[in-house]
Amino acid sequence: MQHDKVAQCKQSQRVSKIDYVPSLFTTDVAKPGQIFALAVLVFSLYLAGCISTPTIAAPRFLTISASDPRVVVAIPSHDLADAKAALGKDGSFRGIVVKIYQPYPPGGLTMLNFDIKYTTAAAAVVRPSAVGALPDMHSLIGKNVMVSGKWFVYRGNRIEMNVVSSSQIRVIQN
Repeated sequence: MQHDKVAQCKQSQRVSKIDYVPSLFTTDVAKPGQIFALAVLVFSLYLAGCISTPTIAAPRFLTISASDPRVVVAIPSHDLADAKAALGKDGSFRGIVVKIYQPYPPGGLTMLNFDIKYTTAAAAVVRPSAVGALPDMHSLIGKNVMVSGKWFVYRGNRIEMNVVSSSQIRVIQN
């Protein structure tokens, strides 16, 4: 009977439900051989290519087109004069991520720097509550990104934007 199910699967190339399941789940005690028979059936379907192991894609940052109006109006990361004028307001900036800085243990505060000399460009500050929900931030190094959020100044001279959600960071595609 198991061969019949495998042949059926090969013909349809999909399994939406399995019609034959031993009565393993209908009694309190499994009869001898039922668990083995079920395992052989599932393994046979796997070998036949009818079922596969689930794969989970790694999370990725959202993308945005370089011609999107939101990208066009975003302040360049090195334009600190425009960024200072926007302090306390919602906005966005764009630039190439050159360094990821984590002053605390992994999973803590993380900073996306847009210049080796970090004080010469705006930065994105990813709060610890958001770090675990974001894709791998090191994948952003060397990429042109747009960051959205509220502008603020740190210690009087560093222009930054808080990131609390993955939707605030988008990779710009040409």
